[in-house]
Amino acid sequence: MCMRVSPTDSGNSGILFVGFNQDYSCFAVGMQNGFRIFNCDPLKQLERYEFDIRDGTGVGYMEMLFRTNLLGILGGGNHSRLPSNVACLWDGIKQQFVLEITCATDVRGIRLRHDRIIIILVNAIKVYTFSPSPQLIFESNTCSNPSGLCYVCQSVDNPLVVFPGRRPGVVSLVHIGNTGCNVNLNNNANNNNSGNVTNNNSNTTTNNNIGSTNTISINTICPSSTNATNMPPRQIIAHENPLASITLNRDGYLLATASQKGTLIRIFSTKDCTLLHELRRGTSQATITSLSFNKDSDLLCVTSERGTAHIFCLTKDSLTNPRNIQISSSNSISSSSNSSNTSINHNHSPHLTKSSGFGAVSTELLSSNFNWFTS
Repeated sequence: MCMRVSPTDSGNSGILFVGFNQDYSCFAVGMQNGFRIFNCDPLKQLERYEFDIRDGTGVGYMEMLFRTNLLGILGGGNHSRLPSNVACLWDGIKQQFVLEITCATDVRGIRLRHDRIIIILVNAIKVYTFSPSPQLIFESNTCSNPSGLCYVCQSVDNPLVVFPGRRPGVVSLVHIGNTGCNVNLNNNANNNNSGNVTNNNSNTTTNNNIGSTNTISINTICPSSTNATNMPPRQIIAHENPLASITLNRDGYLLATASQKGTLIRIFSTKDCTLLHELRRGTSQATITSLSFNKDSDLLCVTSERGTAHIFCLTKDSLTNPRNIQISSSNSISSSSNSSNTSINHNHSPHLTKSSGFGAVSTELLSSNFNWFTS
């Protein structure tokens, strides 16, 4: 779950981005002059770095890798630290960039797994191995995705990544583990999206710790689990309107989606693409800013730009015993693996398990001074 702020809206705070790490124990703050890393409980600052103004200073997006020293960084703000078509890995111990991926078009997001680097472009997604010399192992065109929608499961045994398909409202599901060769979902590969990888300093091994974080080296990234079950690429036609938010639960077996209309949230099983739950947020249109499951996957929090948070209770019965729904299959994805592909349409299903949220919290954005706690 993260929040992006345009430079014109950042105000005196200078905040451009706020986002949690994968287990919600830390959060990163990208700013006009650098970035901060905070521990959640107790709340304290773990890391603070300000870039030299001569090199550019703005950080518009950050991706932590749990509590390790490696961070994915994109530029942003009025004086961006990085060009808009570049994604970098930052080593918090060495306090320098150690890996750079340059693309032909703007990078809208970066996701990290212990074994993969995922780069999200406006109209494509690219997956690299997490290694000193990253290799492109997967790429796919998408519909227009300026928000950089993409979610990756962190489970070793379920290396699933979900992202917008080539048509609005469609979600693509791809397993990215145990990939021995390049996989391309595009009928016609778009070479304009090819990325160049530069390893600035692959020797990042260190014995120091920052704020009880785990230090790792690009040279010692864990390989993909050999027990992971790779499934053929699939698609779910989740909404008629373009996607606004997507997320997975902790083990990657539940997918929640919301469209730009913002009235319905749908939950699917990623095992068989079955629609499990349809949740009504309201009747008026709203922009959904985030979806988030709790640890036990029995609650789903939905936030919107209206300053509200709806919490839905997901009963075990509704998740394990869904009603039968009408689906259709077609070969709408092409893959070099020649595996069967599935496209499932849930927009006009006649038998749905529906629910409304049991709680809604109204929030306001408050202007206040931050106390920067040091470790």
